[in-house]
Amino acid sequence: MTANTRSKAPQWTNRHQTPGLARLAGFTAAALLFGVLIVAVRVRWLPLESIDQGVAADLNRVVADRPVLVSALKIITLLGSNGVLGWLVAISALILLVRKRWRLSAYLLTGSDDEQPTACTA
Repeated sequence: MTANTRSKAPQWTNRHQTPGLARLAGFTAAALLFGVLIVAVRVRWLPLESIDQGVAADLNRVVADRPVLVSALKIITLLGSNGVLGWLVAISALILLVRKRWRLSAYLLTGSDDEQPTACTA
């Protein structure tokens, strides 16, 4: 077979698809693991709760003697409070209203899940 008669492989061969498929498989595996963890947390799976409490106790022992770290962790905890998140939702809704995104702002303010706190209930 000479160089002129050899056919070139089409552009859609396996070597071009492999990186995309590997990324898709990795993303799917990570999403599946995240979903399993969410379900485990929602049903209060006992082994997960005991691991969580053990890690929390260990971290508390490490941080308890350092007042600067305790203060930093209190600030981080405050950032996740309902008051701060409520203001964040309200400001985001205001920005959406200024940009004339009426339905998106209404969705943000009313929420999509009755169990999750929103700006209206915070």
